[in-house]
Amino acid sequence: MFKQFFCFTVLIISLIGLCSNSLANLSQIKIVTAPEVKYMRDNEDVLLVHTLSRIEYEMHHIPGSIHIASTDVKSSKKMPKDKKKAIVFYCNGVKCPYSKRASDAAIKMGYQNIFWFKGGIPEWIRFHYKMNNNKMLKKVKIKKLRPSKFQAKMNKDRPFMLDVR
Repeated sequence: MFKQFFCFTVLIISLIGLCSNSLANLSQIKIVTAPEVKYMRDNEDVLLVHTLSRIEYEMHHIPGSIHIASTDVKSSKKMPKDKKKAIVFYCNGVKCPYSKRASDAAIKMGYQNIFWFKGGIPEWIRFHYKMNNNKMLKKVKIKKLRPSKFQAKMNKDRPFMLDVR
């Protein structure tokens, strides 16, 4: 009985620790809307960062933004030396996890003025703000697979897979 109680207690304490770390990061990250981002971009010294793949950045991005993939935030030389510089991370909207991951990584690196544009590209477009679009790349049709179909293909066909990020 004591062993079960002890295991349960350790589990609860671990979960509280995990949640408090996530909540602490979220309290350091300011969530902003498209009008706020546009104002910041037009009137303040802010670094606007597109966190998706290089190809997605080339397809379309908010004017004035730079590309740093969410997985590269920790190693990118594009990250400012000044840890107090305002940085806005964005991606493909509320269901896209990459801008939040990038924001978390920046906080862990000691950046103090982090903004998460949670609505990202879809919200920017809803406000009819200008986008930089590469019409040639947008015409390229890329077949997408659901995870279950991808797994089935991997198991059956053993295809060569190339990550082009």
